[in-house]
Amino acid sequence: MRDKAKKSMSNKLRFVMTAIISALMMAVAMAQPITADDVPKKVVEAAEVYRNGDANKALALFEELVEVAPENPDVLSWLGFLYIQRDDFTKAIPVLERAKGVRANDLEILNNLGNAYVAVGRDDEALGLYSSITELNTRMYEPWYNIGGIHLRKRNYDAAIGAFDKAISLYGQDPFVYNNLGIAWEGKGNNEKSSEAFLKAVELRPDNVTFNRNAGVALLRQGQVDKAVPYLEKSMADEDPMTALALGEIYAAQGRNEDAAKMFELAEEGNGQNAVYWYNVGILKARLNQNDEAVAAYEKSLELNGNQPEVLNNLGLLHYRQRNYEKALLAFEAQAKLQPNSVDVLQNCAATQVQLGKKDEAFKLWLQILQRDPNKVDARLNVAATYWDRGGKQNREQARFHFVEALKREPRNPRALNGIGLYQYEDNRLDQAVESFRRAIAADRSFLPAYNNLAVTLERQNKRAEAIRTLEMALEIDPNYEDAKKNLARMKQSTRKS
Repeated sequence: MRDKAKKSMSNKLRFVMTAIISALMMAVAMAQPITADDVPKKVVEAAEVYRNGDANKALALFEELVEVAPENPDVLSWLGFLYIQRDDFTKAIPVLERAKGVRANDLEILNNLGNAYVAVGRDDEALGLYSSITELNTRMYEPWYNIGGIHLRKRNYDAAIGAFDKAISLYGQDPFVYNNLGIAWEGKGNNEKSSEAFLKAVELRPDNVTFNRNAGVALLRQGQVDKAVPYLEKSMADEDPMTALALGEIYAAQGRNEDAAKMFELAEEGNGQNAVYWYNVGILKARLNQNDEAVAAYEKSLELNGNQPEVLNNLGLLHYRQRNYEKALLAFEAQAKLQPNSVDVLQNCAATQVQLGKKDEAFKLWLQILQRDPNKVDARLNVAATYWDRGGKQNREQARFHFVEALKREPRNPRALNGIGLYQYEDNRLDQAVESFRRAIAADRSFLPAYNNLAVTLERQNKRAEAIRTLEMALEIDPNYEDAKKNLARMKQSTRKS
C-alpha cells in the first residue's frame, strides 16, 4: 500500500500593541475641529473604540487624526497596525516607516513594520528589524520566533532551529514555536527531533488539529505506526482528505477493513484524481470481497495513470478469480509491456491462456520463461506436461528431459516424480514406476494423480487388492476425484467377475 498525509505550516506572526488608553477616560464626541493639543486625548479615545470591537470606526478616527498630526508616532503606529489587521500592507508600510523615522527604537513599530515586510516578501528588511528588537529587548521571544519563521521559509534550517531554540529559552510555552521547530528539524531530515518538537506542541495545545497531524506524520516517518494513530485520529476533526488517506492505509494494513473503508470515503474528495488512492481503494474492496467495486477502483486508477504494473497485476488476478479470463489476459498483457523482463507476468499470461483453451500460446510463454530463468520449475513442468500430452516418442523424450531437469532442482517435487513414473510405466519399467509414484505420494500426500497412477501400475502387476486400497486412499482425500472413482469401480467389477 502506498503513504500520504499533508502537513500545514504555521507561520503565525506575533503582534505587539500596548493599549495606550486610560481606564478612566470616557468617549467624547468629536464635534469641534481637532487641534494638535487634542491629539493625545483623541488617540486614547480611538484606541478605546478599537478595544471595544469596532475596528472600522477606529481606523476612520486614526485616518482623521493623521491629517492633523502626520508625524505623531502614536497615531502612525496605530494606523499602521490597523492597516495590517485589514491585510492592507501597501498602506501599512509607508505609515509605519514614517513612525519608525520619528521613534526609531519603538518595539511595537519595529515589530509591526517587520510583519508588514514579511507579508509582502521583503524578508531581509524584516530580519533587520526583528534583530534590532532582540538587541533593544533581550527578554522578548516573539522576534526570535519571527526570525525563525523567515529562515524556515527560506529553508535555512540551521538558522531557523537556532532562532526557535532561542525563543524557547526565553519563553517555553508557545506551541507554535515548537511546531515550527519540528518543521525545521524535518527539513534537516531528523525525524526524531521533529517528532519531539511536534509532540511538545501537542502537549501545550492538545486540541490543535495541525499539531496533532504533524506529530502523527512525524511518528509515521519513524515507523512508529501504533503511536502515530491516536494523533492522526485526533487531527481528523477537520476531516482532512490526506490524513484520512494515511489512516485508511494504516487501518487496511492492520486488517481494520471497515474503519479503512470509512477513511477512504472521507479521503475521496481530495483524492479523486489520485491514482494511488484508487489503487488502495481497490485493495481494500478486494479484501472485503466487494469484487465489482474493486475492479471499478483499479480501472479508475488506470484511467488516471495507465503505467502502473501493480494495479494491472491486481486487476488481472481479480478478473482471473472471477473467471473473466479474457479481461484478465488483457490486464496481464498490458502489465507485460511495462515489465517485459518479468517471468511472473509471463506465468500469469500463460495460466490465463490455459483457461482460455489456448495451450499452444501458453506453451510458447513457458518456453520464454525457461529461456529467461531455467530454474522456474513450474514452467518447466508445464512444458514437460505439454510434451507428454502431445504423445509420440520424440515428445515423450522431451518430456522426460524436463522432468529430470525439474528433479535436479527440486528432488521431492511430486509433479516431476509423477512424470518420471509415467515415462517409466510407458517404458514397461513397472517396479521403477511404482517407486516413483510412491515417492510422489510421500512428497505430497494430497497429490491425487500419483495415487491413481500407482493403482493402475499395481493392477498391471496383478496387485489389484493393493491397487484398490490405493484408490480408496485417494477418495478419502477427495471423494469427487473422478479418475479414482472410475478406476475403482472398474477394478471392483473386474474382481467380482474373476
